[in-house]
Amino acid sequence: MALGVDTNNSAQAALATLASLSLADAQAAQGQAAAAPQSAQLQSVAPAFLTIDQSAGGSLAGLNLVQASLDRASSVADLAAASGQSVVDLLNQIKAKVGAATDPSLNTSDRAALAADFSTLAGQIGTVVSGASFGGVNLLDGSAPGGVKYAAGGDGGTSATLSAENMSLGGPLVTFGADASMATATAAASLLSQVNQSLVNVNGALSDLGAQAAQIGDHSGFVSLLSGATSSAADLTADGARLQALQVQQQLSALDSPIANTGPQYILSLFK
Repeated sequence: MALGVDTNNSAQAALATLASLSLADAQAAQGQAAAAPQSAQLQSVAPAFLTIDQSAGGSLAGLNLVQASLDRASSVADLAAASGQSVVDLLNQIKAKVGAATDPSLNTSDRAALAADFSTLAGQIGTVVSGASFGGVNLLDGSAPGGVKYAAGGDGGTSATLSAENMSLGGPLVTFGADASMATATAAASLLSQVNQSLVNVNGALSDLGAQAAQIGDHSGFVSLLSGATSSAADLTADGARLQALQVQQQLSALDSPIANTGPQYILSLFK
């Protein structure tokens, strides 16, 4: 094998490798590795009514499933609340019609017109209630008397329940049916009492739905922050590994140059 003191290709390659390792890349990796999740922020927003198992919280996939379940429960609750408010509006219109029918001086045609309006409005309540379905779940029509359970923990073993509020005609909240009589002033007065009580019942149910929706929203925000922290922790591990790899590459490249130069240095020593 011939030895020479001409251009040292091995040394040049080592220097090129060292130059290719960007100092900015190393500094960026070091800065990213120094970042830490804001655990204090998580603790400040954790709702009191539910907790998440911290050991299970390390699973980002599990937390994503919980988030999807919470989003679904939130949509179900929001639709139920909006539909319930429509029921309240219709009940107020019915109250006006029934109140007018309590007048004993009404003639037959006027009373019949009020009865027809009542029947139409009551039918609209039935339509609103039956249409308050999201993903096959309806909290207002009596089809889910036990409410709806949704995942609330990363291990899948923790759940919470969104309560149902049956607003069907002739049910526990709207106590009168579409065929209620307004044929006389006395009958109208009895029906008016039922309408007033139904308004009290439905408004109370709306308050409960609103409180449950707020709890779901708070818990969803907590899970979102926890997911972000879990993702940041995974990124932190990757950044640390990348930083270590860059440091090792720099060290090896720095060692490569003197090793590559040992051949030419040996030749030069023969002339001393």
